[in-house]
Amino acid sequence: MNQDIGPAIAVCAILALAAWGFYLFFRRFQVVKQLQSQRIESFNRLIEKFGNAKEFIQFAESPQGKKILEEPVSPRPNPLNKVLRYIQAGVLFIMVGGGLWLNGMRLSRETDINNLRQGMESYNMASLALFLGVGLLIVAGISYVFVRRWHLANGETKQ
Repeated sequence: MNQDIGPAIAVCAILALAAWGFYLFFRRFQVVKQLQSQRIESFNRLIEKFGNAKEFIQFAESPQGKKILEEPVSPRPNPLNKVLRYIQAGVLFIMVGGGLWLNGMRLSRETDINNLRQGMESYNMASLALFLGVGLLIVAGISYVFVRRWHLANGETKQ
């Protein structure tokens, strides 16, 4: 009976973690869209405040007006955030691979042939996860080098 509870708890925990991850992803998307719509709405209200085009032109030519009107509606994405995501995913896959490797070691000590086969499958999945994690870390390193070399992190591009 106890053998049936362990996998059920693991599946429930994985599903809860996946649901939480989806919630965070979609919540972030919702907040970004909300901020963009608020910014656009504030620009629309700003334009409505002017009685005629002459007043708007005077405002647009002032230093404060230029500063407000030249700001982008949405901030420029930072390429280092993508590098950080690759690092996070790489570390996550390496940790999963390490856990699968330890599970394979545990199952290889068993005498039942089914446990030995599960141990071999666990080793195979561990190898895949470890190589995927190392590959993601390599991609993050290469991306970091290019972001720094092309000066993309500062918001300026090298010509």
